[in-house]
Amino acid sequence: MAVCGFGAGLLGLLAPHRFATIYRTAVTLMAAGLIVWAGTSGWWIYSLPKASIATPSSERKLRVVSINLERTYLRSPALTQFLGETLPDVLLLQESAWGLQRKMLGNDTGRNDIAGEPPYPPFRYSGALGDLTVFSRYPLQDLSETRVSGETRNHWETSDREYVSFKVATGNGTVRLVTVHPTSPRTRSQFRDRQTYFEMLSGELEAFALAGDNTPLLVMGDWNTAPWSAFFVDFLARHDLGTRFPGGFPQTTRFFYDYRLRWLFGANVDHIATSRGLSVSNVRLGPNIGSDHLPLIVDLLP
Repeated sequence: MAVCGFGAGLLGLLAPHRFATIYRTAVTLMAAGLIVWAGTSGWWIYSLPKASIATPSSERKLRVVSINLERTYLRSPALTQFLGETLPDVLLLQESAWGLQRKMLGNDTGRNDIAGEPPYPPFRYSGALGDLTVFSRYPLQDLSETRVSGETRNHWETSDREYVSFKVATGNGTVRLVTVHPTSPRTRSQFRDRQTYFEMLSGELEAFALAGDNTPLLVMGDWNTAPWSAFFVDFLARHDLGTRFPGGFPQTTRFFYDYRLRWLFGANVDHIATSRGLSVSNVRLGPNIGSDHLPLIVDLLP
């Protein structure tokens, strides 16, 4: 929007003005502001800790896909087509509304689960709140679920959230995955709830390290945190993690109103963070699958 406004200002230079000097000065200040904004934003992203990049290899990679479903039905055509083409080894779902999914699956198929039914991997776990659901091609080991109680209470939502930690043993090694979905910090109390969430997660990650568990780590999901946030940077630095963005720069992962307007009305809140023991082969976004988030896809080489 700022760029569009600046473009309109440039076009205005072609028209006569009663106070031409003032107008030109205003347009020049707009240009300077845009340059400073672009420069500082670019520097911030460039300075973030980077995940290791995998060198070309014939070894099988671990493909992890994360999607905030916004209650999208698991058998919806767009979603199942995407998963059938992508074939994730591990699928991390947020806002899965598992209780509702069970009822819809039961009414639709007579079964209240979809694990093992293509394109869904055979091993599944859903958190107690039903917000987070995990599907995996590999057995889920050392699985734990942590519920974080929030202070926000209103007529449409509670800020109680959960995160799920587990390990998968692939042919190349073992990886620990943590899927996250803190509350969106739209009010002061929700901001505090999000911070409490990450503080609890940080404590658990530090406990793993103190116990001598150095299993390569991937934290992935809907962080409800922008990459320009100091809290995002602090979390990466605190746990010696690195990140990568699809195409090399932050792109809209959560769009508003309409998918076609994602470049104007959207946010970058879905992220990956990896430890030094993991190499990232590829990070990309998937298509519109009916949610208000785009799938985030990462290929890892343990």
